[in-house]
Amino acid sequence: MAFGPCVGILFLILSRNQSSGIGLETVKLQILFSQKMTDEIQTQCKELSPAGESQVPLYFFLGGIDLEMVAIRDLLQMHGFSVVDGNLGWGAKLSAYKSELEELARSGDGVHPVLVELEIDAPALLSPFNPGGYTIVDHHGDRAGHDTPTALEQIRDLIGLPSEEWTRFHELVAANDRGHILGLVEVGANQAEIEEIRLRERELQGISTAEDTTAAHAIENRVETHGGAVTRIDLPHAKTAAVTDRMSPALGGPGYDNLVIFSPEEVNFFGNGSVIERLDSRFPGGWKGGNLPKKGFWGLSGAIDTGKVLSEIEEETS
Repeated sequence: MAFGPCVGILFLILSRNQSSGIGLETVKLQILFSQKMTDEIQTQCKELSPAGESQVPLYFFLGGIDLEMVAIRDLLQMHGFSVVDGNLGWGAKLSAYKSELEELARSGDGVHPVLVELEIDAPALLSPFNPGGYTIVDHHGDRAGHDTPTALEQIRDLIGLPSEEWTRFHELVAANDRGHILGLVEVGANQAEIEEIRLRERELQGISTAEDTTAAHAIENRVETHGGAVTRIDLPHAKTAAVTDRMSPALGGPGYDNLVIFSPEEVNFFGNGSVIERLDSRFPGGWKGGNLPKKGFWGLSGAIDTGKVLSEIEEETS
């Protein structure tokens, strides 16, 4: 049976306290404050699950494919939720679902879209759903951080997933999304778990044998400055996981403190949070995420002045 948002949480808490005499108001407070959810998700839960009322139908629109998105899709489908998956790439935008959202709005069923890691490039598509509203699930940009739930964790809380159904695999996927290999190490992943998670991630990103080979050559030609504090790699494609995984000491690589990868139409940085904030401020319009504010990633597509980017990185690490 598929529960609506927060209903599973309510049932779990009630079952634990049904014989203790704890009142419903206390249970409501437990729901709001004991779950690891963002303020937005908490608000949506209160709006979507008022006591004694029927649940609003949820329709989940999925963003760019990676291991976390596949885990989200599988979890939602397992519990009978409506999922719209366009098999989009990274940088997925709301407008990719224009026809589906317009059709949903015309249905008039009081439905509630849940937008999972989609750039809201066409907000007018969401206006028909007010005042019923919609929910945004994301862990990028200002929503990123070590202490904020990943998209998978937000989905878990939103649907009220029973704790016994949150598996080690889910924990590893969330850790990988939050902090890459360092995130996996943080939750005690062993070598086999790290290798398996990263292999599945690279496969879903569609990294070819040729791209993997060019990444290996690019690493051999890397340039280190500032006593090794900054590593520059020039990559002929934008599949950066082929580089970052090979560079990780956990997978036998040389390691890095701050890594900048220049591709023909894209730049990506992996490293200290202070550098990421500086780059995000100096070069707006990109993306950021990860284990911020300590560590994370930043990127920007389009015409790039590599000299200026390097200068900002080196100044911040000096």
